[in-house]
Amino acid sequence: MGRRIASLAPAPGGGPADGGLGYRGLLVRTSPDEADAAITVSGGLVTVRRPDDPPRHLRDPGRALERWLLAEGGPHLPPEVLTAVRRNLG
Repeated sequence: MGRRIASLAPAPGGGPADGGLGYRGLLVRTSPDEADAAITVSGGLVTVRRPDDPPRHLRDPGRALERWLLAEGGPHLPPEVLTAVRRNLG
């Protein structure tokens, strides 16, 4: 996953819009050896948050990282969550 994120370009205009109900993306927590980053992937935008650093916002063209995460982790999600995420991705 690190290589995939490293290949993404910065997103112009900053972070995601706040609020709303329903699907708001995938949240990935990294292992301790990656400084406990929290990565949010949603709607073509990736936000990487690390302790003591400002958030980084990156573009996810075609929602490729989001689709890859769903393919890799989908079997571990409850069926109703998997269905909702797939519906959102189109």
